[in-house]
Amino acid sequence: MVENIGLSTNRTLNPNYQIVNTTPEEVSDNNRTYCKQRFNFTAMKDKPYTEPELKRNETHESRNPKLTKSQRVLAEHWFIEYKYTDLSLNLVNQRVKNSKGMNKFTDAKLKEKNAISELESLKSLLEEGWNPFNEESNINLRKTIVSITIPESINLYKNFLLEENLRRKTLQTYESKLKYFGEYYPLLKVNQVTNQKISDFLKFQRTDKKWSSKTYNAAHQIINALFTYLLNANYVTENPVKGVVRLKGNTTPSDLHKVIKDEHFKLIRDYLAINDKFTEFFVTAIYYTCIRPKELRQLKLKMVDLSNNKIVVPSEISKNKRTGTIPITPMFKEYLKQFNLDSFPKENYLFSSASSIGGSDKVGENTPYYRFMSCLKKLNLDGEGYTLYSVKHTSNVARYLGGWSLAEIMAVNRHGSISQTETYLRELNKFIEFNDKEVPL
Repeated sequence: MVENIGLSTNRTLNPNYQIVNTTPEEVSDNNRTYCKQRFNFTAMKDKPYTEPELKRNETHESRNPKLTKSQRVLAEHWFIEYKYTDLSLNLVNQRVKNSKGMNKFTDAKLKEKNAISELESLKSLLEEGWNPFNEESNINLRKTIVSITIPESINLYKNFLLEENLRRKTLQTYESKLKYFGEYYPLLKVNQVTNQKISDFLKFQRTDKKWSSKTYNAAHQIINALFTYLLNANYVTENPVKGVVRLKGNTTPSDLHKVIKDEHFKLIRDYLAINDKFTEFFVTAIYYTCIRPKELRQLKLKMVDLSNNKIVVPSEISKNKRTGTIPITPMFKEYLKQFNLDSFPKENYLFSSASSIGGSDKVGENTPYYRFMSCLKKLNLDGEGYTLYSVKHTSNVARYLGGWSLAEIMAVNRHGSISQTETYLRELNKFIEFNDKEVPL
């Protein structure tokens, strides 16, 4: 059975084809030329198929002279027949028959109406490139010709993001920007989107909604991510956002997740040590392991191997979907002793609900984030551009300045490339003194 790909409006065709061979079962390379010659390409008029026809075969029952015209119509065996050629599949002049659902009617007029509708639907499908023998080709055809609207693509992408288990706040940011995009182009197909249309949308929002450069660039990034998803899913052949320029403004990528200044980091650690031991542990764990906050929330005690001084982050919770191993440094191991982790069930979580250690339920999705931001606010540091990811950036800069190589930093962060690691060191020039350095001769 070949599913209807719905290339035309209000089509109900769902062919179940009976294939009748009129050529040898396998057309070899040696006799393909012969098959081409005996096939009447002129009759096809540059199409790989002959015109579909509705055939009405008599049956033993339909030959009964006592039947009325309507009864005879119902007793006949009706089917649609045509011939199709696909040389890539070694098919030449292949006869195709479809009778599914055509002979089950109890009303002659309905049978005829349905048959005509089936015939016209099949003709339209074939004209638009549908292939009765190649479902993979039909799937691509559905995506390139039928395509989907921008709101439909946004719904698909939102489902994809939900499977990625992003933080609720991140999802809300994506949804708000994509909502504007879908409302601006409610009927536009994704394969009709150009960089000019995206520019028009962003410029309108900039003017009408008074978007700042930061909001404009955030929307640019989110729409770019949407079309990257659509490109990977074969709904589009290129990403139109690539030709749209971001705005220059006071906010640059380095304004997010800034490296925490030494004096500020000391203030944060001292405050948490007195007022919020749970968040202090969470921040310390990020600093010593460079495990992402989302991964840390899902870390179970069985993944913390104190005997072998390592933490294993399994693929099911890892951002890159690969199992990774992080060393437990001597200082971090000494720090962990105060929690007596071996006294808890191994299936329990390192960071659990109710802001406790070693509980059966993992800590809430946004709990560490909100508690860390609350700390920053108490210390009047909430305007410095610091986030939980800043702790990871701070750790990477400290490692580099402490003599770690880029390869070692890449390994502990479980990055896929050195260039990815270098993004964490983008503020390194602020921490390096050149005054005492001589240029080698």
